[in-house]
Amino acid sequence: MTTQSADILDRGNCDVEGQWGRDNAKLGAAKFHVTHLGLRADCGVIDGTQIGLVGERIKFQNEKADGLSLVGKTRLWDDDKVGGKLALTYGIHGLRQRNLDFDYAASSVGLAYTQTLAEKHKLHANANVTIAKGGDSTKGWALGYEYAVAPTVSLLAETYGEEDSKPTQALGVRWAPAKNWSVGAMVARPRLDNGINGRVTQFNTTVAYRF
Repeated sequence: MTTQSADILDRGNCDVEGQWGRDNAKLGAAKFHVTHLGLRADCGVIDGTQIGLVGERIKFQNEKADGLSLVGKTRLWDDDKVGGKLALTYGIHGLRQRNLDFDYAASSVGLAYTQTLAEKHKLHANANVTIAKGGDSTKGWALGYEYAVAPTVSLLAETYGEEDSKPTQALGVRWAPAKNWSVGAMVARPRLDNGINGRVTQFNTTVAYRF
């Protein structure tokens, strides 16, 4: 999901995730698609803190751009009795276009909260601020829900957005085919701003391994 959980990897544990996605768009008479290919690795570096590196390649027709981010989460609160967790999230993001050098693009900081209900249900809530190069800031939010229909299968739903933009809704599924492995798929439908005629559908798949 785009919505982050407040879960933190234990010290010495790591999670590697590969991602492939495609955005199909129809805006007026124009039809086009954008593909995303990414790789993410997170590790618990000290008790209560994990650090990760995220790489992504975005392709649109004959153009491409590469993104590289250093991200992290630090536990602020964890209470097993109530099933709640709160974490501080943060990141530094770079971008490279047309085979130029990577350039600083933005920084982000936020909060992620996770609430477990009756073991099978999990709720996630995010609030964050992204500060772009030049100083402009944008507030964002996200709400996510997980329902474990079986020990190895969870259904996913989420909505997320930024200030002055309409939210995106998404549905998906996560499956654990073997110990430490998980496979996920999401379909999202962003709502276009007023005055824009068309539609966008996003598909995203992931494969993750924890060790």
